[in-house]
Amino acid sequence: MKEVPLLDYFQWKLRCEYISDLHWLGAARRAQLAREVERLGAADASLHEWNDALEYLLGQAPRDTPETARDALIAGLKTQEEGNYEGTQAGNRDAAASYAGGAGSK
Repeated sequence: MKEVPLLDYFQWKLRCEYISDLHWLGAARRAQLAREVERLGAADASLHEWNDALEYLLGQAPRDTPETARDALIAGLKTQEEGNYEGTQAGNRDAAASYAGGAGSK
């Protein structure tokens, strides 16, 4: 059982300098993150932590149970692993452009 917040745990396991680096993982590293999530049981984190990870990493809505949130996180990471990059990364680009005064946003 882990004893740190879930996103901090993922940051540590993937040796990212910042939690935000988790947004910019390549396909191999997303696959690694999916495997790390699979190694954890749903009871290893609270529903709040699973939902925070799901929203932060994939931009998905919260789920009703730790099990469904964990499963959605795994599925989402695997979908991104196969080349669907329209989630958080695109959202981050739009948010960054908006923050920078709208440069590049439509």
